[in-house]
Amino acid sequence: MSESPTKEELNAVPNALVLVSPALYVENSEGFRRMAGAGRNLKSVSPPDQVRKEMPPTIIVTGALDKSVPPELMNEYCKKLKQAQNRCELTVYPGVGHMLTAPEDGPPNVELETKTRYSAYLRIDQFLISLKFVEVNDAKH
Repeated sequence: MSESPTKEELNAVPNALVLVSPALYVENSEGFRRMAGAGRNLKSVSPPDQVRKEMPPTIIVTGALDKSVPPELMNEYCKKLKQAQNRCELTVYPGVGHMLTAPEDGPPNVELETKTRYSAYLRIDQFLISLKFVEVNDAKH
């Protein structure tokens, strides 16, 4: 990129989306309502209401026990992206909740969280490799 980039070089559209336990359906969220301020139409910023053709390839990783945004809603969003001819991959990990952590109402499980996150990050790496955003070094040692 030159010292004085062109408008095309400054494009702010992402090349891909990596979403971990994302907030998707925000129009009914009190937290988002407070952040957005009174009178803001949250539907206008709700990701499922913005789906259209030619969106960036998307990967979503989440926990099966996520109560903040249940996996069913993430599956619905991914289906909507695919129906609009976009790439979307969803991986739901058993035994963990929001942000791939042990459920709040259960005992801490650092081993499960660590293994799950490792698996999720490998999955994300595979996704980024498939898009050629990450290079694989095949050098054998």
